[in-house]
Amino acid sequence: YEIAEVTGVQTCALPILHKYLRELNLRGNLISQIGEGLQTNQELRMLDLSENCISRVEFMDGLGLNMLHLAQNQLASLEGVSTLSQLQVLNVRHNHITSISALRPEDLPKLRKLCVTDNRISDIAEVSGLEAFPVLADLQISPNPIVELPHFRAQVLYRLPRLRSLDAQIAPAEEKVKADLIYGVDVEQRDRKSTRLNSSHLCNL
Repeated sequence: YEIAEVTGVQTCALPILHKYLRELNLRGNLISQIGEGLQTNQELRMLDLSENCISRVEFMDGLGLNMLHLAQNQLASLEGVSTLSQLQVLNVRHNHITSISALRPEDLPKLRKLCVTDNRISDIAEVSGLEAFPVLADLQISPNPIVELPHFRAQVLYRLPRLRSLDAQIAPAEEKVKADLIYGVDVEQRDRKSTRLNSSHLCNL
């Protein structure tokens, strides 16, 4: 069994699925909860739960998923994704996510493509936290409040120089060098200024 598409369900507790199923499409149902039934499907590699009403990622411990699609749900957090150590592609577009700090490189060492567009991410520190992902090459983040920051694209490429694509646009080496020269210098200047201010403050104590 390679692919199954199921419609008209309201929970993802599906013990009846064939244990050798590799791809499962549950897009566009009324699913509000991920039940324990999926844990019996150890051969599952692609799961699409987009366009549902899911608010929590749970009961995925030990699954060997390579691709997980949770676009257009009601997620406010990415807690629970870290149990998917084989995950390579994660799509959580159009949710209510404000932070991606729950994604850790030690838990998701194979993550290479991440889509978090159309959420509520506003802090550039969230992007900085992705630097340690060893094979992350494709990031899609626009639109989010964070893109309103000055020189947003340069800021991201300065922090994530290994990216090959940002927001579905190739990130050539020339652009990364420019980001490093322009934005990197700005960061260093601000860091030096902050150090001088702190030193001055200490001397005045």
